[in-house]
Amino acid sequence: LQYHKKFDSLIVAVDADRVNGINHLLKTDPPPEVILLDDAFQHRRVAPGYTILLTSYDKLYIDDNVLPAGDLRENKMGAKRAQVIIVTKCPQELTENEQFEIAKKLKPELNQTVFFTTINYSNEIFSKSESISVQELKNYPILLVTGIAKTEPLTNFLAKNDISFEHLKFADHHNFSEKDIQTINKRFDDINSKKKLILTTEKDFMRMSDYASQHMFYLPIQTEFIVNGKDFDNLILNYVRQYSR
Repeated sequence: LQYHKKFDSLIVAVDADRVNGINHLLKTDPPPEVILLDDAFQHRRVAPGYTILLTSYDKLYIDDNVLPAGDLRENKMGAKRAQVIIVTKCPQELTENEQFEIAKKLKPELNQTVFFTTINYSNEIFSKSESISVQELKNYPILLVTGIAKTEPLTNFLAKNDISFEHLKFADHHNFSEKDIQTINKRFDDINSKKKLILTTEKDFMRMSDYASQHMFYLPIQTEFIVNGKDFDNLILNYVRQYSR
């Protein structure tokens, strides 16, 4: 839903059976030029032409184990199937030497390229009807509501900008119910100030959009390459051009 609302030119399709979903997409007129599968590394019924593997900076796959001992769905040797490995959620100040040491630890194949990305936050927060600059948030008591796994990048960003907040934390992938909204509104009403707001993530705002009041705002994020972002773009574009020919 977030992709659908944010990018008008994209077709967003949902199907637990990837083969069935792809076949339906190929019957559309015109059919898509590129089909991007999310979370499909282990879907062996679909043979991708190009594979990008994401691994989090604070939990590299090389340091993880297969379920149930860890979070991996297959042996870490499976990473060899990827053409590109992206280390995500890195500190913005990650040095070239630190990048080199991480890449060395991953031991990429000769045909693999390793990139490093970081999260960058917007300078504004948005509700359904207005926006406020992040700098202005110093003047607001804030109720921060999250339903994501790792909240530290967001809370660290707010603290770095001298923004004070109360944090109401729900579990990852939480589906907000009317009862949850009542809890949120009660906590918000208990804040003794006329100038106050509820802040959440863009992902959580989509989950709560049916209930979102004028006091609820979200902080957009984007992923940025620390270095060599154009090289990544060129790898993808060259593959698509070659395949299209």
